[in-house]
Amino acid sequence: MQRGWWSARRSLRGYVAAAMVAVAVVPLNTLAAEKPSQDPASSAAARALSATLGLFDPEEESDFGVAGFDERVVDLAPAREERLARALDAFVLGLRARVRVEKDDAARRDLQLLTEFAATTARTARFEAAATVPWNDAPRTVFLGVASLLRSGASAARRVAAAARLRAYLGDGAKIRSIFELARARTEKRIADPKRLAPHRREVQACVDAVEAYANGLRQLVAKELPGENLESELARFERDARDYAHWAKRVVLPRARTTEVIPGELYALHLARNGVDVDVDELVRRARTAFALTRESMTMVAASVARDRRLPSAEPIAVLRALEALEALPAENVESHYREVLQRLDELIRAKGIATLPTFGMTMRTATEAETAASPVARYVPPPLIGNKGERGTFVLPIGASSDSGSVTPPGAAAAAWALAAHEGRPGHDLQISRLVERPLNFARTRFAFDSVTIEGWALYAEAEVLPYLGPEAQLFALRLRLLRCARAFLDPMLNLGRMNAERARRILEDDVGLSAAAATQELDRYTFASPGQATAYFYGFSRLMEIRARAEVSLGPRFDRKAFNDFVLDQGLLPIRHLDRAVAEGFEVAR
Repeated sequence: MQRGWWSARRSLRGYVAAAMVAVAVVPLNTLAAEKPSQDPASSAAARALSATLGLFDPEEESDFGVAGFDERVVDLAPAREERLARALDAFVLGLRARVRVEKDDAARRDLQLLTEFAATTARTARFEAAATVPWNDAPRTVFLGVASLLRSGASAARRVAAAARLRAYLGDGAKIRSIFELARARTEKRIADPKRLAPHRREVQACVDAVEAYANGLRQLVAKELPGENLESELARFERDARDYAHWAKRVVLPRARTTEVIPGELYALHLARNGVDVDVDELVRRARTAFALTRESMTMVAASVARDRRLPSAEPIAVLRALEALEALPAENVESHYREVLQRLDELIRAKGIATLPTFGMTMRTATEAETAASPVARYVPPPLIGNKGERGTFVLPIGASSDSGSVTPPGAAAAAWALAAHEGRPGHDLQISRLVERPLNFARTRFAFDSVTIEGWALYAEAEVLPYLGPEAQLFALRLRLLRCARAFLDPMLNLGRMNAERARRILEDDVGLSAAAATQELDRYTFASPGQATAYFYGFSRLMEIRARAEVSLGPRFDRKAFNDFVLDQGLLPIRHLDRAVAEGFEVAR
């Protein structure tokens, strides 16, 4: 899923996401299972926090659907982090005073969440300001910032705003400085300091390599979605400035970029916390390695059955997977139609087996453009605005034939591999979770600020497990391989970032034990070491915690446990952090039944 889970830019989104450490410090006795507060003061406080954050990263608020930010762009002016921290400090003081006098339990709970969110965001901003070299892939930021306003079904107002946002990124050459100039100044101010953590070399190289894809992609996007706007001069400026920025990055930043995967332990702890991982890192690694071994055992049994039926020369799981990829590779021209068929059949399966209540509307899927693939070369779910939604729908975006210097990364692949991926990104995974929020919206505080990757990706991996028993053995084997990858992520990510394993050993595990291609393994390593440290652990941790919660409910309720009712209850909580969800199930679902 995209945007942190759904983050498309490395700017304030890193700081905003870091606020998810709040779930680890909110006292459980404040977390009731009641419906989210509709208290006007709680909603007003959440909107005020959104407005404060929007001064620094308006694209984030715009993506959520908050009005007033569509034409504005990220603030990269000097002392950004310090200004952000000061603004949030003042906000926190007011919120804490409000919490002390609030009588309504639900409203107080929402206010506490907002308080911790803002306080942790301020702390993280200060840490980044003191210990890292700021880096922004400015061409990518511009492309994604404009593209996010031109998604399928975008309103006329958003299309007009897209042109205004492009001009804002480029500046006016006088009072308003361009994003390229501001980003360069931020990096150059601190890059000579050897005590600061510099951007990773592969991260900078990715910016250099993708600039032409962004230039071409933006031109194509404007021609398609804004045919009436005369933006030729703006497009020409973007292409010139983006190329100049790439040349500068190659000349100035690359020689000083780091090549090590290791980052400070305090920073990695913040990365884990911002994604909702509230367990000790050693315990996380231990659990993940154990689950990795158990998943391999399951794969061995399924692979033996597939090898026997297919009369394959080897029953070893990775050998069977590679044989299936060779025997049943989908032609590129058939990938989209195959995925559409699988999505339809998954809907039928969900209804027939009573897995969950489906939305009243269908799913949207499309293939990615070249520029979108350059920005994110993986299949993903792009959510719609969740605040003030006017009928917009999320979209399953499928790159086809993307490649890197190591070979093919994305589909085409084996036909059977589509089932688990479609269940994760579509239904009963991300699309079902987000569609429920669209159909049954929660209050502003819960919608905007009570989410993290553990909840989001944990549900999607749980969704794969829900359909797994009903799939054929070949689809089951590919689904188990995906689960194996999520287990591997949860111990490789921390071990690499904390210096407990080198990249070559991690690559060997990904290629030899998980069965990834060289390109996919490179993509994974990039994800752990610079694209989003800590985030990849959220899949396994969220899945394991959700399975714990369900197992407790099943034991507690016995024959009264209803799988569909449980899944619907979880979905109705929205994107609630896992500790809060645990309490809600214990005090709401288990007691009520």
